[in-house]
Amino acid sequence: MMAYRIVLIACALLFSCCSIIAQENYSRLKTRAERFVKFQEWGSANAMYMLMINKQPNEPKNYSRAIVTSGLLSDDKTQVRLLEMTQGKGIPLDSIFTEVYSFTYEIGQSQEYEEFLKLVKTCQPWVARNINIRLLNYYNFRNDAPNIVLVGKELLAATPDDLRFLLAVGRGYMIQGDYENAIVEYKKVLSLDEDNYDALLALGNYYYVMWKDAESTRSQFTSTRDFAVNYFEQAYALNPTPFVASVLDELRAEN
Repeated sequence: MMAYRIVLIACALLFSCCSIIAQENYSRLKTRAERFVKFQEWGSANAMYMLMINKQPNEPKNYSRAIVTSGLLSDDKTQVRLLEMTQGKGIPLDSIFTEVYSFTYEIGQSQEYEEFLKLVKTCQPWVARNINIRLLNYYNFRNDAPNIVLVGKELLAATPDDLRFLLAVGRGYMIQGDYENAIVEYKKVLSLDEDNYDALLALGNYYYVMWKDAESTRSQFTSTRDFAVNYFEQAYALNPTPFVASVLDELRAEN
């Protein structure tokens, strides 16, 4: 019995030592990977992340970093293979996208996030809607008007009454200076949600600017002022901010 206990203790100690060694090796790989990333040695960093995947095959961060560094090496095939590996492990797709997003911004390579999303959209079209929503958020953040409109329209083709996408497309048109189409989109929003603050504010601002620019044409001057007052009054009723109050005072002073 005593010998049996000694064997058990020895096995436990051996397992503990192996775990410590494995953890130390993993930490060294991580340190080396971070150093390679710092100096933009993408091939060496990628090799470290591949080894880290072997040691911790259920860690999303390892896959995301390997995916990004593979992208920086223009290795689309490896990116797809890594994505399929995460799916085989049951790692949620959203967690991979989130980690890729975080890492690309951390290292100043945000374009790789966009490129990876478009790659997945091409090779796994059944997740296109999820990816389009992420792309739309990315383009909105970057004020990339043509792509805001393009992706927003793709999403609206499936869900034409989605306020988020209508507002995004309206904003995209506004940034491009395509005011006619922007107004159409914002009015669609109000037809679905008459108390939509963002649409009211956007339309109020548009007609306010038009009013400021139309002083030489009295008829247009008056009509644009009235439109601006109408939209700003509705917006103010929903959210009485000092900005809207000051604009309304200016508009009413010309009445």
